[in-house]
Amino acid sequence: PELSKPPPKGYKSPGDGGNTGFFYTSPARKPLQIQQLFDVVVKKVASAIKERGHGADQNIFWQIFNEMRKAKNASMFGFRCTRQCGKQPTCQSNDEEMLDYCDMDPVYHPTGWMDGDKYLDTIVTYHANYATNTNKIKKLEKVKGWGFWNDRTKECKSR
Repeated sequence: PELSKPPPKGYKSPGDGGNTGFFYTSPARKPLQIQQLFDVVVKKVASAIKERGHGADQNIFWQIFNEMRKAKNASMFGFRCTRQCGKQPTCQSNDEEMLDYCDMDPVYHPTGWMDGDKYLDTIVTYHANYATNTNKIKKLEKVKGWGFWNDRTKECKSR
């Protein structure tokens, strides 16, 4: 999940929420099912925007994901069951109706920690959330994740 501070040692994600500001999905093995799941999410976001003028896509994604886990209805969501890395599936189904997924370890992929610079030797990615506008840049600077773009040459530079 998305944590604003480092998790306790030995933390294991429950797999029911997280930082969808940065994730990877491949439709290579189950293209129709992945498309169906994301269609449901996109329609729900569009509906929220139409009704309320805004829709938090990350929260809506996890709302739909958890609805899918409870409903066990492949015709509605594309998948009947989910299986998080290292855990038992939410139900029994054939491979086509099983969504396999792994969380991104919050120790290596922190989300907006104020003291992220203390973990430079373990951070792989850093999502500078819990901040707005130039405060995001300050967080990225602290973890050495800002300043690679060269406006003059229009290229990224290494440090």
